[in-house]
Amino acid sequence: MTAKDPFDLKVISDVLQIGYDSLRRWVRDCILKIDSAGVQEELHGKDFETPRVSGAGGTIGVPVFRPEEVGTNMAVDEKYIKQEYYTILTNADTGRIAMMCRSMDYPTLVVALLRFGCDTLDRVRTVTRDLSPTFESVCSMVFPEAVQTADKFHVVTHLTKAIQDYRVRLKKDAERHERKAAKKHDEKYRENASRPASERIPMRKKYQVPRLPNGETRAELMHRSRYLLYKSPGDWTVSQRQRARIEGLAVPHARGAAGHRRRRRREYGLGSSAFRRAGAERVDSAGGHHLPPV
Repeated sequence: MTAKDPFDLKVISDVLQIGYDSLRRWVRDCILKIDSAGVQEELHGKDFETPRVSGAGGTIGVPVFRPEEVGTNMAVDEKYIKQEYYTILTNADTGRIAMMCRSMDYPTLVVALLRFGCDTLDRVRTVTRDLSPTFESVCSMVFPEAVQTADKFHVVTHLTKAIQDYRVRLKKDAERHERKAAKKHDEKYRENASRPASERIPMRKKYQVPRLPNGETRAELMHRSRYLLYKSPGDWTVSQRQRARIEGLAVPHARGAAGHRRRRRREYGLGSSAFRRAGAERVDSAGGHHLPPV
């Protein structure tokens, strides 16, 4: 059993057969003494006040503020901690946090970052961030000379969402078409039934939705293709391969977009397990797409 750090609580909890959460709370409360006056004073030493406007404003918590951790390559992201959103500025080379601010508001973040001073901020040459307009504006204001890079996790996430939104739209279009066809069939059936028996045309009472070669309707195909678009072709089941062949003919845009997403994941080195880790540790976001200058 190995760990990347000498002091790894997960390894210690496994060896001692103690629950990880119980051990973490014990270390926090008994060893680190997070509630002690000295620790609390250090955590709140960099807090600052903002003007109250329409009930907003007040004290902004900055539990971490370390100018020495600001380097050439930085990453900015948000974290949801105890029902509060924090903006976290991290050194992309060392993985160490330079600033943690309890806000995602543009003017507040600008004020918090400018407290580092111009000499410190001028060290930054690249900033990796998500595609948030707020972070775009903040980085353009505070790091005007830095190259902004899109976080690879968020690039793949946005691609995935766009593909799934397109799939859902196609599914709804297919369902809408089926409803219209069923309504038109019912009208024809009632009109046919009102004719004299000698003039009636043999027809089914209930509308039969057209089936694709694999036995599914178009709406069912779109509904059941959700996981197909996530997977690599080598991981498809037999039924998913059948759907992919039909979908490739019927919906070329979705198939092409899914292939583009898989290529991006390979380029970024994000396999299935790596992609899940990236979601859990998004602050470690070096690498990705260069964004155009703002």
